[in-house]
Amino acid sequence: MLLLSQFVIFELTGLLVIVLSVPMVQRRVKRNNLYGFRTRKTLRDDRTWYAANEYCGKLLIVAGAVQCIGSLLLLPVCYFLPESVGIYALSCTAVVLTSVTYVLVRSFAFLKRL
Repeated sequence: MLLLSQFVIFELTGLLVIVLSVPMVQRRVKRNNLYGFRTRKTLRDDRTWYAANEYCGKLLIVAGAVQCIGSLLLLPVCYFLPESVGIYALSCTAVVLTSVTYVLVRSFAFLKRL
């Protein structure tokens, strides 16, 4: 039961990342201090803000999808292991951290080119 609840949490978190990224890709998020890819450079002008947020948003959609797919694929593997709850949580956390790190590295590299 605990494994299933962790699965739901990781799936919902991935879906939330996807949903929150869509307005970024659509360039609907205005410069602000709470939401978006916020750096000194992106907060200076609209052109940089929208370009960086669109790029970052696309990567976040992929990261959210990877999280959802990863948690789904790891579920049957971890179900049969004796310490399945801990292994599942650790494995899903590794997927999340890896994908978020990838998004940050790529987004900052893109920002340098702007």
